[in-house]
Amino acid sequence: MSIRTALALAVLLSVPAIEAAASVTYTYVGSWNVSTGPWWADNPQVYTGQQAAALLFGGNAADYAISTVSSNVGDINFSTWLDGWGDENTYGTNFTPGAQDFSLDSTGLGYNGCELANVDCQYSSYSAYVSDHFGQGQFINYAFSVAAVPLPAGGLLLMTALGGFGFAARRRRA
Repeated sequence: MSIRTALALAVLLSVPAIEAAASVTYTYVGSWNVSTGPWWADNPQVYTGQQAAALLFGGNAADYAISTVSSNVGDINFSTWLDGWGDENTYGTNFTPGAQDFSLDSTGLGYNGCELANVDCQYSSYSAYVSDHFGQGQFINYAFSVAAVPLPAGGLLLMTALGGFGFAARRRRA
């Protein structure tokens, strides 16, 4: 295989990868305070920030980016406030947000599952949507919808044309 042929094949095979690398836009959709979630003693499901956003605003967890800073798109930090069983502060006992896709349900039985499983409850569950310790309103998660912006059709057309030129040059030489 000649270098030109290899280059042409590489260009053609890279078209789907280039299309997948489209840019992403974020749109603010709303916010919630961690403590507005269901009451801890009712053993609610444990949610990541993205799962809580999907529950509150619709869609799938992957449709959202979460921030603990503000509703400004430029402030997105891909983090979420979490309340934890036996943790009077927030995730990690030091007022540190967790990753937007993190939650902890050590028993798999829900936020209050440690009591059901009769195990040590301290730090056994962390959720981005539960009414446990926080009532002051300072732990607000901001949700942004995520949308991929496809590359302009001209860009893909150009890549296809370059691949075509490579194949034409190969056929002409043969």
